[in-house]
Amino acid sequence: SMTRKTFDAIVIGGGIIGVSSAYQLARRGLQRVAILEKGPHVASGSTGQSSAVVRQRYANIELVQLAYSSLQMFHNWRDRLELKENRSGFSPVGVVWLADCSSDDSRECERRFKQVGAAGGVYAVDDLRDRYPSLNYCAQALDMTGIEHDCSDLHMATGLQPRVRIKGQIRVIEDKDVLTDEGLRELLKEIASPRNWQEYIETQDVDFAYGLEGVARYRANYFVQQNGAGAVFRIIPEEIISIEKLKLKQSIEDLAELESGLVLVTGPTGSGKSTTLAAIIDKINKTTSKHIVTIEDPVEFVHQNRGCIFSHREVGLHTQGFGPALRSAIRQDADVILVGEMRERETIALAITAAEMGMLVFATLHTNNAAKTIDRIIDAFPAEEQNMVRMSLSESLAGIISQLLLPTADGKGRIACNEILLKTPGLPNVIREGNTQMLYSIMQAGKKDGMQAMDDVLFEHAKAGVITAQDAYMKATEKSRFEPLLES
Repeated sequence: SMTRKTFDAIVIGGGIIGVSSAYQLARRGLQRVAILEKGPHVASGSTGQSSAVVRQRYANIELVQLAYSSLQMFHNWRDRLELKENRSGFSPVGVVWLADCSSDDSRECERRFKQVGAAGGVYAVDDLRDRYPSLNYCAQALDMTGIEHDCSDLHMATGLQPRVRIKGQIRVIEDKDVLTDEGLRELLKEIASPRNWQEYIETQDVDFAYGLEGVARYRANYFVQQNGAGAVFRIIPEEIISIEKLKLKQSIEDLAELESGLVLVTGPTGSGKSTTLAAIIDKINKTTSKHIVTIEDPVEFVHQNRGCIFSHREVGLHTQGFGPALRSAIRQDADVILVGEMRERETIALAITAAEMGMLVFATLHTNNAAKTIDRIIDAFPAEEQNMVRMSLSESLAGIISQLLLPTADGKGRIACNEILLKTPGLPNVIREGNTQMLYSIMQAGKKDGMQAMDDVLFEHAKAGVITAQDAYMKATEKSRFEPLLES
């Protein structure tokens, strides 16, 4: 007479789908979840690693190995395990999750489970995908990758094993199969909306955001390359990291107190621009009461309404483009506008106009320093309009934060290096005259106000051993200054 164990949910099958299914259930608050496995293979390979990580994080998940065939497992289950009644708040509660019913043996097992019945019903994985979109295989793969590897990006491409970017370096995920075009397209289709998938089929490119409740949001880019389908998922943490945790300068934090003006956060792709902007917006949300309109493609960080009211607008979904959305925001009683990227002339002109009208506008550009940022804005306009643009920009520009993200010398993380240019009485005249080489002098003179040049930051970090001299040299503008550090 064996003691019977009671569970809120029972997952049948200890493969990757079964393990991640148990994780999804436990994360939704079920107190006890069992994984039924007919053999020992759950403890090996990448599936075993996933299982170990999941069960370490959630002690309420128990691995139960009952037999070496599905039918024998069915009989043993009735003797040793039982499902609780509908008490945990999960709907359907006490579901027997048939994680793998592909073999004839497993299909017979499924039939018998359904004959017996269980609290909340009995469903196969495909049935549940329609009920719970976030429980599909592609979402589980994203979820498990984030847990196992603490990565920033997931790369999937036909003809290759999946890869992740960890601390700036791309690494192969061991024990994962090479992706086929047909198989990858099937996975990608699961988490794309019908509109996004149709756009991908027609244009062979699509960008959108995908949220996995309780874990993170993902900025997804689907594309087609030489061997077939490909995709990159950028992980956007669900919790917004504060300015304090990011260890940003006080002068950057003070930008949240501005009432009007244009603030530009610039840097290459993957330099943390969105994270820095999200921290500043979060500071405004916690300390003021304003209407904040964000215009992005796609929406990345989703801010909760605390002191402020947010209107998150996604290009292509909620508006036709950055230009029309900015034009509307000017008429929407907005106090703060966040523009995901100033890509074309119309967006740049409207952002400057909004700042001139008394709104606080934040935007991003893919430039490496303040001088190149100002030149990029002016050069976006025809020669006959540039003097007028210089005049408008000189009056509206409140600050430029240029950011690089470099690996630390010990290899344990990355550090943000910021060039900071703030508005001073002399800055408008420098912009009007196109004398951008004077910006370095302005930043040098404004150190007491929190300004700093990128080369100075790189030099200090390299000298202190925070970053390597080689990395500092590669990113520096005046490279001769860094040569003695390389020699030492």
